[in-house]
Amino acid sequence: MPGVRAGSVPPGYTGNSSLSNVLFTGRVNKEDVPAHLAASDACLVHLRREPLFKTVLPSKMFEAWAMGKPIVLGVEGFAANLLRQAAGGVSIEPENAEQLAHAVERLADDRAWGRRLGEAGRRHTLRHFDRDQLSNDYVAVIRRTCEVQAVQAAAARSTASSGAWEENSQLAIAAKS
Repeated sequence: MPGVRAGSVPPGYTGNSSLSNVLFTGRVNKEDVPAHLAASDACLVHLRREPLFKTVLPSKMFEAWAMGKPIVLGVEGFAANLLRQAAGGVSIEPENAEQLAHAVERLADDRAWGRRLGEAGRRHTLRHFDRDQLSNDYVAVIRRTCEVQAVQAAAARSTASSGAWEENSQLAIAAKS
């Protein structure tokens, strides 16, 4: 694949890796992602250790799991919790090169385990993150919200017109007396 550097290691890694087939591609065009995923044994999803990143859910997780690939996840917070729930990969501390190397070596040493993790992630994604189902659920929430607002508006109009009727009735009674 163009731009792939065979045997490269992440910045900051000082250990000796026995793996000669680890590839860090850097950014790739969106249309090339499926081919890269298909050629991968596992996928790295990594973000810097920042408080903001504890609240994100990288879309790369779903792309990897859609292809049945295990994830080595260097993200804390919500993404790490989802990875554990899905049993879809290995969680490492962000910016920890030693843990990254260990996770990759473990996946390389036990490819059947890696396949089980990837398939577990795929099953979890299909069960809980189906886009059609999520869209239908979202539309249902919007409809219910609109219905509630319509009922509240009708009740407010009814109360307002009822109050006007009472006012007019009292004026009519007062005029008769």
